[in-house]
Amino acid sequence: MDEFGVPEQLAVAIEDIKKAIDCCFEENSLIPGLIIVYATIDIMGWLNMPESQKDSSGDDFRNWARKFLIQELPLECNADDLWGARCGILHSYSAESSQSRGSLARKVHYASKRLHAKELQELYEEINKDDSVVIAIEELYEAIKNSIVNFLEFLEANPEHAEIVFQRAKKIFGKFPV
Repeated sequence: MDEFGVPEQLAVAIEDIKKAIDCCFEENSLIPGLIIVYATIDIMGWLNMPESQKDSSGDDFRNWARKFLIQELPLECNADDLWGARCGILHSYSAESSQSRGSLARKVHYASKRLHAKELQELYEEINKDDSVVIAIEELYEAIKNSIVNFLEFLEANPEHAEIVFQRAKKIFGKFPV
């Protein structure tokens, strides 16, 4: 158990995920890093779903993002935008998804923090005149790390829900021998 009472298997998985994202970013493999970020939100949503639910869905992703992640993002972005971004990255390696085509979410474009996402957002709006959002990749990564801490603090304060999450977490892969 770690400082939040998280079972070792889950704590190890979270650390492994963070290391994988760090590795991608250090190697300037930003889109693969984003894939892992969005998969992490999927995992957290799956962990957080009601006890009676067996399969996760986009609603679980969006619910977890609304509750734990959105307030950590410095730009205006909502859970539907993030779900659409996740679908675009995972399914087509692009900003476009069925959600953005159907006007259910804005396209999410990415910038390096060095390029100042707020300035790029303004420029993008001026040039494209559409309803897209620009997110700094590093800020999204910091937000996901902070939101995991928020989630663990929530579990610490809600032991009944934590028990559901920790039972589900027993299904998570452990370390593979090397």
